[in-house]
Parts: sequence; C-alpha cells; structure tokens
Amino acid sequence: MNLKPKGWSGARVFAAAVAVLVMLSVAASWRSPLARALAAGKPVYGLLIGTDLVDYARHADTILLLRYDPSSRKLDALSIPRDTRINLPRLRVKRVNEVYAYAYRESRKDSDAASRELCRAVRWILRSGTSAPAGSSPIDFYAQVDYDGFRRIVDILGGAPVTVDRPMHYDDDRGKLHIHFEPGRYLLDGQKALEYVRFRDRVGDFGRMGRQQEFFLTLFGRFRHPANLVRLPQLAWVSLRSMRTNLSGFERLLLLTELKDLTRERIRIMQLPGGSRAGYWMTDPDGVAATSRLLGLDEAAGPAPEEEEDPIEPAAGPSAEPAARTTVEVWNASGRAGLARKVIGDLRAAGFDVVKWGNYASRQQRTSVRDRRGNMDQARAVLERLSAPRAEVFTRLETDPFVDIEVILGEDMPGSGAPEQ
Repeated sequence: MNLKPKGWSGARVFAAAVAVLVMLSVAASWRSPLARALAAGKPVYGLLIGTDLVDYARHADTILLLRYDPSSRKLDALSIPRDTRINLPRLRVKRVNEVYAYAYRESRKDSDAASRELCRAVRWILRSGTSAPAGSSPIDFYAQVDYDGFRRIVDILGGAPVTVDRPMHYDDDRGKLHIHFEPGRYLLDGQKALEYVRFRDRVGDFGRMGRQQEFFLTLFGRFRHPANLVRLPQLAWVSLRSMRTNLSGFERLLLLTELKDLTRERIRIMQLPGGSRAGYWMTDPDGVAATSRLLGLDEAAGPAPEEEEDPIEPAAGPSAEPAARTTVEVWNASGRAGLARKVIGDLRAAGFDVVKWGNYASRQQRTSVRDRRGNMDQARAVLERLSAPRAEVFTRLETDPFVDIEVILGEDMPGSGAPEQ
C-alpha cells in the first residue's frame, strides 16, 4: 500500500527539506548573538582556554584572547602569560592561571563557571591600566579545551608540521610527562603536539608562550588546507564532545566557515606588555592601556588607531614604499660579531631610520621582529629586509616615543660574522 501523498515526488520532498533547513538556519541566525554581530560587521571577542587534566584543580596553561573583525576580516590573538599577577579581592589567588582552578574547585567542577570567572579576570587585567571601569571589556564568548580535546583536533587536521631547532628534553616522572625531540622537521600527531606546546625551556614561560603562538598559526594553516575544509562538520562535532563553550553548535560551524578563508597575513599575534619580576609577569599599565585601545576595548581612552587596509593577498617581494618615518632598533643576539652592522646597513638603504643598536643581553635562537606601535605593516616591511624565513613577528606595545620596531637577530640569521669571544 502506497501511503505517500499524491503529487509528492522525490524532488518536491527534497525541496521541502531544504526549505525547512533554511528556515531553521534563519531562526538560529536571528537568535544567535554571534551571527548578529558578524552580520552587522561588529568585532567579536572570545577567550580560548587550554587546561590540564588535574581533576581537582585544573589550571589554565594557555590563555588567548581573540578578536575577530568581520568588516576587515582580521584576527588579533593576544597571549596572556599564565604568571600574570592579579589582585582581585574576591579571589584568593595571585596568578591569572590559578583563577580557573580556583573557580573550578569552588563551583564543584563547573567548567562553564570557571571559564566565566577567567573571562572576568582577563577583563580586569585589560582595564587595570585604563580609566574605564574594571571588568567592563566585552569578552562575549569562551572555549575551554583540555589535553584530550587538543589531541583530537590535531589528529583530525592530519597532524601539525613543526621545525625543532635545538634539542628539547624534559622528564617528570611524578607528572608522567616525558618530552624528547631532536633538531629536525616533524609532522606531529596529537600526543606529540601536546608535548611540543607544553615544553618549557630555559627561557621559561615566555618561550613556551611564543612556541604556542607559532603552533596556533601552524594549526590555523592546517585548518585552511583544502583537504581539511571537508572536515568542518567533523571538527564541529568533535568540538561538541571535547570543548566546553557558550557557543552553540550552529555558532561553532558558522565561525569555522567564517574563518576558513582567513590568511596568515591577516592574523596579528600580540603579547601582553610587561616584564618578569619576582616570579610574576607584572603588566605595564601604559602598555596595557595602549593594547586595550588597539583592540577597541578602552572606549574611555578613545578609539583604536586606524590601520591602512592591506590587500587580501600581499604583493610578492619587498615593498617599494619608502619607510623614512619608521624608527628601528637592532640588537645582535646571534653570537656572531658584525651581524648587526650588516643588517643596519640594509635597513637604512631601504629607508628605515635605525636609531639604536648593540648586543643583546643573551643569545636567542630565533630572530624576532616586535611591533611596538600597533602597525604590523611596518613590522612586515622590516621583516622583508631580513633573510630569516622563520622569524617571529608579533605586537607588544610600549610607550617609547622614539622606536616603532625592535629587531632581535637570532642564531637563525644567515650571513658572515665571526663568533663572539
């Protein structure tokens, strides 16, 4: 007996199903704060939290504030050092990475409550150097990923390629953590990738934070690989099972779709201004205020400085524009005498104004270019004049009125130069 209504062909059933899905999507978009913000071209702020697996007191090993501007299609990623000093009277902790563990324990293992508390602490940090009310910065969304979720995401993306420049060895029998890498090129699976980002060398947490930022960019590049675009639904499904977030399933898929065409050149890596003292990362109030303005968080201090729009795909080869107004300082951390002098000559020939130079306090493995003014175009223009393909480029704002870009020449710089005695 045929119970199908007359006139309902397979094509009409399919069309009706599509219409229902469209209506559901429209309804979800109307109810979604994320969808409304993206449609209006408004910046979206979120906190990415990486935690350990200690059940009774989970600490936040990675704290990354993300700001996505749909109108310019740019992503800012600000790393918050886990040893950042905080002073919130209602919390009995002094380091920001302890906030999640404290709230997780006090809320009887409520991951969402712990994430919200950490968002409030980060808002306090970013407002502490400004005249705006502390805690009023708009961090609308959060996502917490533990070790198991991290491993699953890396494995779905087919692993992560990294280059290890020097031996990485660490053994912790009590913590059951054993990390061993020799110099070379690797394609890391989820477990090995976790070991790589957790490694802490003589540079301390600052070195690990830089390694995590680099890995974030690498993993984002894997996400954009054509072979992985078809895995977006699988990634969304894994995030449902392995991630605690206030983003709905629809919003996760929407965000993955929105970011799939974002190029690496449109991602600005940032670091919280400050310095290490007495075991803490002590923030620089003026630098924090400038960072808040750059991210559009400090409404009381005025709008963020405008940046010139760059093309979707940057032009190949060095920029032909003169850089006469860009001031640069160059520090030799390579251990090779005379290297800074050669680089200074190249930069001045390109029109940059090198105003400070000398030897760095300690040797550095990798060359870094630090944007101190919030203009990544200037930093990338300097980078084009260096022969260091793996150099780190990041923003850490300071209030020095004379220097725009700081260059630290590492051991990875090619060129002649006698070893320093």
